[in-house]
This record gives sequence, C-alpha cells and structure tokens, in this order.
Amino acid sequence: EGSNYYGNLNSASGYYGGGGGSTGHGGTLYQYSCGGVMPSLMNGALVGMMFSVLDVFWMMLTFFGMRRRLRSRRGGVAAVVGGCGGGMLSFLREMTSFWKGIDDSTQGGNAALGLVIVSHLLASLVLAPNGTMEDGCKIALPSLAGVVVLVAVLFFRGVKGHFLPMDQRARIEELRLGGGGMMGSHHVE
Repeated sequence: EGSNYYGNLNSASGYYGGGGGSTGHGGTLYQYSCGGVMPSLMNGALVGMMFSVLDVFWMMLTFFGMRRRLRSRRGGVAAVVGGCGGGMLSFLREMTSFWKGIDDSTQGGNAALGLVIVSHLLASLVLAPNGTMEDGCKIALPSLAGVVVLVAVLFFRGVKGHFLPMDQRARIEELRLGGGGMMGSHHVE
C-alpha cells in the first residue's frame, strides 16, 4: 500500500478495462500524503524539481571532468578513474581533492566524475524513506535538499575560475579586451 504507484496507476485509471468505480475494471488510486503536511503530488513535484537542479550540476561536472580527461588522451592513452595502476588509494585522494577545489588537471576531472557518481548514489539513497515508511517524506525531502546544497557548494567551490578550458578562457579574454577573435573579424554593412 501507500505510495507504490508505478504499477498501480495504470490499473487505477481504468486503463485495463473499461470503466471505473465499482465495476471492478479500474478504480481510484489511494496513497498516503506526507503526514497531512502536503499532498503526494507536491512531494513528487519537489523531488522532481530538486533532481532537475542536480541534473544541471551533474551535467556541468561531467563536462568539466570529461574535458580534463580528454587532455590526457591527446597525449596518449587516458587513465581510467583512479589512474592506471594508481589503485584505490590514488582514487580516494582524487575524490577528496574537491574539498580544497577541483584542480584543472586529469586528476581534477576524475574527482569531478567521482563526485557525480557518489552524489547521484547519495541522492537516490536519501529518497528511500519516501517509499518505505509512513511520513518518510519528512526525512527524504530535507535530506535531498541537503544533497542539492552540498553538490552546489562543491561545484562552485571546486571549479570556480577554471570551469572553461584554457583556450575558451583565452578567446573570451581576447574578445573582452577588444582583440576581435572570430566575432570581430566579421564586418557587415
């Protein structure tokens, strides 16, 4: 019972047989609200909104990480997460580097990708009370909001000042100083 509505929603809406009401071919979906605080629709909307924000941060961290790893491929074979032969200790060292800022290197790229993996797992685990206990949303929603804030802080603290690759930063600086670049070379009358 409760909020397990993935399988029940189609049958409750009358999808499998024609009617609704007391005919036995459909019916109404009953599920718990969040302890009288909010309806389950609002709970789902808040979870969806927070995951949308997380998806943006995860996408930007993944772009950051993959661009940094691409640099190592240009010079040879890319290292896998944790480094070739570096082992688990090297991977853990890279993972903790984001507390002092994710550096602009292959190791920083690995740390950013590791942050995406770990925070994705954490965000999914904090939702467990939502479906396993009555009024679980009172635990899950604040916990998920905490994950959103943590990822946002680690993103801004980790990649501030070097999110864009060096060549893009140089192009932007050239445009800012009036050097023209590609945009300045086009003259239309």
